[in-house]
Amino acid sequence: MERFYRTIGKVSVGAVLFLILVGGIVRSTGSGMGCPDWPTCFGLIVPPTEVTEIPASFFAAFPEYESQTFNADQSWVEYINRLIGALIGLFVFATAAASLIFWRRDRRIVLLSFAALVLTGFEAWLGKIVVDKHLEGGFVTIHMFGAILILSTLMLAVYLAAGHADRTMAIQPKKLPARIRWIGAIALVITLAQILIGTQVREHVDEIAISMNNMGRETWIDQLGGFYSLHQGLWMVVTGLVVYWGREIWTKVPNRNMRLLVVAMYASLGLEVAFGILLSYMDLPPALQPLHLLLANILFAGQLGILLNVWGAERLLAGWVRLPKRNNSRNLVNAK
Repeated sequence: MERFYRTIGKVSVGAVLFLILVGGIVRSTGSGMGCPDWPTCFGLIVPPTEVTEIPASFFAAFPEYESQTFNADQSWVEYINRLIGALIGLFVFATAAASLIFWRRDRRIVLLSFAALVLTGFEAWLGKIVVDKHLEGGFVTIHMFGAILILSTLMLAVYLAAGHADRTMAIQPKKLPARIRWIGAIALVITLAQILIGTQVREHVDEIAISMNNMGRETWIDQLGGFYSLHQGLWMVVTGLVVYWGREIWTKVPNRNMRLLVVAMYASLGLEVAFGILLSYMDLPPALQPLHLLLANILFAGQLGILLNVWGAERLLAGWVRLPKRNNSRNLVNAK
């Protein structure tokens, strides 16, 4: 059962990243309002394929949509996004249920897993608010932050569970230079800020696209203003910190798994910067936008995975919940 928990937990982490990609596709295709109501789509359980299939009761409830052009493709893109979100909800529910096996050994895993479930429910409700507010500025960014919070909570729970399976995986964080931990923490926070600022930029792009009827794409970047300039500048900071941090880990932490994480972190950073440059010089091509968002979150996840190890998250959280006594664990707090 513990192995099942670790497996379903990792699947849930991957599923959240996949949902972020799908959400990016929804935004880049302009499908955010493809289903203008929630949880139904034009008042139907399954989206219509033709405008004649939309019931009159929908237009009575939403008269502002009566004169708009119906786009079946956008409706189905948004509908598939919702279905994937519901499937991920089932994954997170299974993760929370499986975590109960740790109740006597480490209740932090249980609490974190159920926290992820509650956050997933809140994220679904927030998705309804985003639709009700017609993708109003700020709500999409909050929605993005919620997804990152779910991702982080699941990763921490799976990390703790992996520690129970392999007590030899620890890298003795006390023996590492303090700067490795602090540089990593600073880089993680700035990366998170960068993702949220990038989401704000994305919202501004959508507003410009609507105001210009999707015409004159070559002028959009010039209209983005300060948020876009800040987004560009912060990537230089993130790149410098991540490159230096990865080098320090590679030389100071002789651990194969950690070095693999560093390689993955460098790869996602390199691709992220490359896609950012292409977005800037190719007038924000829609196909690259969701990939840019996904890579940013993969970079964040890689940084978090490394930080959990070099900071010694199990030791750091040892006093968070009083644990049952275990004679073979040096890092857990024994119940008196």
